Amino acid sequence: IESVTMIVTVFMLGLGLGSLVGGWLSARRGVRLLLAFGLIELSVGTFGAASLGIFHCIGSLTAGASTTATGFIAFALLLLPTMLMGSTLPLLVEHFVRRTGNVGESVGFLYSVNTLGSGVACLAAALLLMRLLGEAGSVRLAVCFNLFVGAMALLLQVKHPAPALQKQVTESASLQQTIPFWIGMLLAGAAGFVALAYEIVWYRLYSFASGGAAPCFASLLAFYLFGVAYGSFAVRDFCRQKSRND
Repeated sequence: IESVTMIVTVFMLGLGLGSLVGGWLSARRGVRLLLAFGLIELSVGTFGAASLGIFHCIGSLTAGASTTATGFIAFALLLLPTMLMGSTLPLLVEHFVRRTGNVGESVGFLYSVNTLGSGVACLAAALLLMRLLGEAGSVRLAVCFNLFVGAMALLLQVKHPAPALQKQVTESASLQQTIPFWIGMLLAGAAGFVALAYEIVWYRLYSFASGGAAPCFASLLAFYLFGVAYGSFAVRDFCRQKSRND
């Protein structure tokens, strides 16, 4: 349970910090969004290709370390790659917003696809890939996906070098303001706190019920992500319909 808690914590923290960086980057003038996205994906793939060797080396050097020390080491190793992962979604959101002009639709669609893919990957890794390819083979397959996505993004940037024209954003804050921004941030943070706490508690209960079987965390996380993906997809449809009505 300590391992799962630490990994989930650093993963979500890295995604959050990466999202801040990606949001800042997407707002900079002259930034080629697909180019930045492609380079980040290639960087994630490069880290993935070297990750098993890095983890094995660090594990050998820190064998017998305390739980606290091991936790901090895992935290340090995973923070940078998870930040890179987190920075990709804001870049894609900005790219889609420039084409659709609808913030809610773009965020809902991309977040839905992102979490759905994560859920499918969890189930595939736990039930199929680890059995057929082993740990190293599964990592290599993930690296190939990262490199392929990065290469496709760079190719699209070359074919369409000019940035997409900015359409008028339909969710105007001045026209549809509901609550102060800081209250919205507090509510979002509270919702995330509750959601991730539920995930850890559910895993604890599920591990007792399943006898601690290895695939149990991946299975629970997959269905957790499927629920998030469905919610994002529903919000996407709501925002699209609202935009049409307005």
